[in-house]
Amino acid sequence: MSFDDEAAALQQVPDLSVRAKELTKLAFRRHTAKDKAGSERTLFLAQEACNEIKDNPMARADALGLLAEAQARMDDKSAARKTLAAARQAVEQISDAEPQAEALAALAGAEAAARQPDQALQTLKDVENRAAALKDYEGKPGLYGQAVVLARSAEAYHQLGRQEEVERVLGEALKRAKDNPLDRERCTSLAEISLSQGRMKQAEAAAKTFELALEETRKIEKLHSRAHILADLGEILTRTGQLDKARQVLGEADRVAAKIPEPDLHQQAQEKVRRLLDKLPASG
Repeated sequence: MSFDDEAAALQQVPDLSVRAKELTKLAFRRHTAKDKAGSERTLFLAQEACNEIKDNPMARADALGLLAEAQARMDDKSAARKTLAAARQAVEQISDAEPQAEALAALAGAEAAARQPDQALQTLKDVENRAAALKDYEGKPGLYGQAVVLARSAEAYHQLGRQEEVERVLGEALKRAKDNPLDRERCTSLAEISLSQGRMKQAEAAAKTFELALEETRKIEKLHSRAHILADLGEILTRTGQLDKARQVLGEADRVAAKIPEPDLHQQAQEKVRRLLDKLPASG
């Protein structure tokens, strides 16, 4: 398939966020292939797709961040600055504090990738302040949100080459996750931290943290809670493409769900697990 055919096919993708990001990636591939005119045309299409994302500021900010990175790598620093400013405006439109802080951490990563280290560091300082201020529905420290936002901050520090900061915020994220008294939040925040570690190429640490999430889940006495949380962990693995591991964890969730004695809770858990299993592509 030619580059133009790929661009035409991507124009038909209904999810605007996916369309924008895939067009951005194609534009950079064309740039790498020395197809300057084609790259510029495709980048314009990516920008249009970003502009069409109206009702999801988090998705818009994410797509714009990737676009800014591509523009910077294609040596259009002026365009990258404008795109990052638009991404920041989108982040500020996110109404909930936790996803807004997470999106701001992602923006810091985009700023780092777009070769704006000073701005990225300033953004990360803001992110950490916002993370510290997160509360749960009872007004207590929001340990789940804090853990996830700090883990995402570690990814941005990693892009900046600030390894000491990476270890510092990861340590804080892990402490908050482990200290969380709520089973589901404790286990899933550990899994989310594992994903951040994996994206930073910390394979051994990522495997260790995810195994801790599994260990914490297996300690849960209530079978329906254990089944649901195992399903959550399987869904997180699926989201990141770790399909073999996801299949194993969802299989374990299915076996736990089968043992739930209460008929209604058994049905709820089994339907959730089977739905997630059905979404997995066939193995082999």
